Amino acid sequence: MEENRIGSKKALSLLKAGYKLFSVIDGKENLFLNGKVFVSDGNREARISPYSFLEIYEKNVFTIDHDEEEDTVDKKKDDEYYSWRQ
Repeated sequence: MEENRIGSKKALSLLKAGYKLFSVIDGKENLFLNGKVFVSDGNREARISPYSFLEIYEKNVFTIDHDEEEDTVDKKKDDEYYSWRQ
C-alpha cells in the first residue's frame, strides 16, 4: 500500500492531469479535484490556487480516488464483454 501514498507535489501534478485525490485531515476525508484545486470535506467546499495547495497541504499524504478509476470503464467494451450472458 506504500506505493499509493502520494506527496503534495505529485498530487498537484495528478490534479492538473484530471485525477481525483483524497486525504484524511483531522479525521475527515477531504476530496481534491482538478482545475483550480477544489477541496471538499463534505461540509465545506473551496477552490484554491496551486500555490496555496502546496503551501497548505505540503505535509499531507494523498491517494487516488479509486471510484474515479472505475468510472473510466468504456461502457461499450463492457457491454460487449458481458453480452455472452444474454
